[in-house]
Amino acid sequence: LEIFEQLREVDEVLVPIGGGGLIAGIAIAMKQLNPHIRIIGVEAEGAQSMKLSIEKGSPVTLNSAHTIADGIAVKSPGNLTFEVTRQLVDELVVVNDAEMQILDKGVMDEGLRARIQVLIPDQAGMLKAIITILEKMKANIHDIEHERSTTSVPVGYVQVTITFNLQDTKQLPTILHELDKQGMQYQVLT
Repeated sequence: LEIFEQLREVDEVLVPIGGGGLIAGIAIAMKQLNPHIRIIGVEAEGAQSMKLSIEKGSPVTLNSAHTIADGIAVKSPGNLTFEVTRQLVDELVVVNDAEMQILDKGVMDEGLRARIQVLIPDQAGMLKAIITILEKMKANIHDIEHERSTTSVPVGYVQVTITFNLQDTKQLPTILHELDKQGMQYQVLT
């Protein structure tokens, strides 16, 4: 519904496919609001269980699912989501891992994804303070890594690397300013 609220004139919606729950829900909602919207499913080449199931006419189970897109590395679609996808999704596209790495790099190069490394005391609530700053700026967290067991991290501290998506390129300086105000030690990674 957020897609339709923000983009009433949208013609196509691209949705990643794992087990099919996300695309099924989006397809049902979007097609009810506008039956002419094209719903395009995007599946990883190393985990294309939905595409193969659609081609076969019933859900299939892959022997393995290997892709850098681990969130959609699903060996078999659900029965219900398979039916919804079969009926409402207009097209399925398969992309390989190299194409996903190119997209990821493009988003970074455009300044719409940032990665920061922050050294924080290993205390409850410190990570939440960073997440609260990102939340206020409507930055969408892509990945968080904690590291406390290397020699470069002082005892009693945690090195947190956060990758997040930005809505525009002006957000990063504001986020960094907020980290400065909190007295946090950070560096922007490229």
